Amino acid sequence: MLSETKNESHYVLWYTREPLEDMIYAPMLAYSMHLAYSEDGKHYQELNHNSGVLFAKATDNENGTMNAKI
Repeated sequence: MLSETKNESHYVLWYTREPLEDMIYAPMLAYSMHLAYSEDGKHYQELNHNSGVLFAKATDNENGTMNAKI
C-alpha cells in the first residue's frame, strides 16, 4: 500500500567562491561551479565539502591567466 505525501519542493543553488590566498583557495578552484542543497529555499547546505564540481577546460599560462580549450 502506498501512502500519500504532500508535494515538496527542494532547491539546488550553484555558485562560485571568492579566491583566497593561492595556498588556501586559488582562483582556478574558486571560480569553478559549486553546489548547495536546501529543503526550504532559505538555508543551504554545501555539497562536495564546498569544493567545486564543474571546472572549465583550460590551459595555464605562466602569468597566471588561462586559455579556454575548445
